[in-house]
Amino acid sequence: MPQKGPAHQHCYQADAALRRTFQTLDITELNDDELRDLKDLILTEENDRMRNRTGRERSNNDVELF
Repeated sequence: MPQKGPAHQHCYQADAALRRTFQTLDITELNDDELRDLKDLILTEENDRMRNRTGRERSNNDVELF
């Protein structure tokens, strides 16, 4: 099929960046509060994954700061 495969990976990435979508989520449809909430969720998930990779356990008293 035309415009499919590894040769067009850069085309797909450029198109996805311009449309500002991830999977089925169109971030341009989010209001400012929803966008901030999404950013907070992503940062929390990244921090948790980093803790898991480094073997640090999170206690119930840990406060998420970013």
